[in-house]
Amino acid sequence: MDSLQATLSATVVATNIRLKVVEPVALRIRPDSLTLILNDSAVLSVNSFYPNNGVRACPEALIWTSLSPALVQVDNAGRVNSFGAAGEAVVFCTGASSGLTDSIRVTVLPHQENFLLPTEDAFVTWDYSYADSNFGSAGYLSIIGYYGDSTNRFYLKFDLSGLGEAPIVSARLRLTLTDAYGANHTYPGTMPITVYGVDDVRWSENTLTWNNRPLPGAALNTAVIDPTIVEDTTFEWDVTTWAQACSGQDMSLFLMNVGSGGRVISPVRKRRRTNPAGHQAGFGAKSD
Repeated sequence: MDSLQATLSATVVATNIRLKVVEPVALRIRPDSLTLILNDSAVLSVNSFYPNNGVRACPEALIWTSLSPALVQVDNAGRVNSFGAAGEAVVFCTGASSGLTDSIRVTVLPHQENFLLPTEDAFVTWDYSYADSNFGSAGYLSIIGYYGDSTNRFYLKFDLSGLGEAPIVSARLRLTLTDAYGANHTYPGTMPITVYGVDDVRWSENTLTWNNRPLPGAALNTAVIDPTIVEDTTFEWDVTTWAQACSGQDMSLFLMNVGSGGRVISPVRKRRRTNPAGHQAGFGAKSD
């Protein structure tokens, strides 16, 4: 038998797969401008733009630079920090592999203190037969504590729209005691006055009564008034969180005595808005 030698030849074809990497054509910092106040911070993001109109979060490492390091500095994560000086700065980012760059202008504004007078104010009382009575035309705002109960309480409304879009960093309510019954009628105990935020701003000083009053929300701050205090003393409440929540619109506040001690009779009075220079109810807001 003849021997048959079969030869099997296998041909391996090497296939080369060529992948085309699309490089970005531009970087864009977001937001495209930034406003900070003193000692403030914000984080920037960067998008990569591609020839096919594709946009995605920048995948490459970035190098950040501030051209005004005395005003603002920026870290490797794109967080911009301002310091104690106001002015304008420019922040750059550069793609570590692509070499693409972009920049934005950063404006650092100083705190600006604004003093606002109430647009509306009135007190209400459930005492005796006055639950349906309106005291919006009275020349004072009254809080009366009677054996630990607050018979008279009052409402204030402020228009914050004049502050614009500037972020509020601090807000304080200031009331001046211009006439105090307690100075002439001394009773044991002090008068802790708590200020509350009020969601409903539709009330009017000309129609507000005990029976139609809007209900207060969470307590914001408390100041203690001594019933023997001398007149023309100013008291202050921190209402920053509520002012920030009401930024750009009307803000309504409610004040009452929350004490449970002895009898205290001490109305808090103020001059009416017909004499703005002497008005004794005010709201101070610090914004950028």
